[in-house]
Amino acid sequence: MPNAVEKLHSTQAALEDQDVTDWLPTVEKLSMALKERAVAARASAWAKTVEKLRNRQMALKERAATAGTTAPAGEFNRT
Repeated sequence: MPNAVEKLHSTQAALEDQDVTDWLPTVEKLSMALKERAVAARASAWAKTVEKLRNRQMALKERAATAGTTAPAGEFNRT
């Protein structure tokens, strides 16, 4: 009957003989994909913010144009 040391060595030898999966390429690909997603999400958020600001600027210009034609000069139209 094998003793504990022999069992340990035989188990270690069996583990060394098994093929070890190299996860580094997979992890690197996933890491790059996640980074690309994060960049895309930030770009999308910035695009939405810029579009919102452009819309507000256009609305302000329209209000200023209509206020200039309907209100006396120098008066601010609060609506």
